[in-house]
Amino acid sequence: LTAVPGIGLKSAQRLILELKGKLGKSTGIGESNIKSSPSAFSISGDAVDALVSLGYPQREAVSAVEALLSENKGLTSPELVRLALKNLGRK
Repeated sequence: LTAVPGIGLKSAQRLILELKGKLGKSTGIGESNIKSSPSAFSISGDAVDALVSLGYPQREAVSAVEALLSENKGLTSPELVRLALKNLGRK
């Protein structure tokens, strides 16, 4: 997470602590939207959780991640978060 611009060590640690109890919970992303491996669902869920922890509404975070996944296959969670933050910042 520290590779994401604007996320330092303390912020990354805080995000991990906040997300720790949420991992495995539903994020609102349907499995039909992610046609890759099961790990893609986990990666997108982690990215959505990170965006929600940063204060973005769940619906906005899900839309941003789904849009990125439809355009780019094989992105990691940090890449998804970085690109989503960039796209959400433009709005």
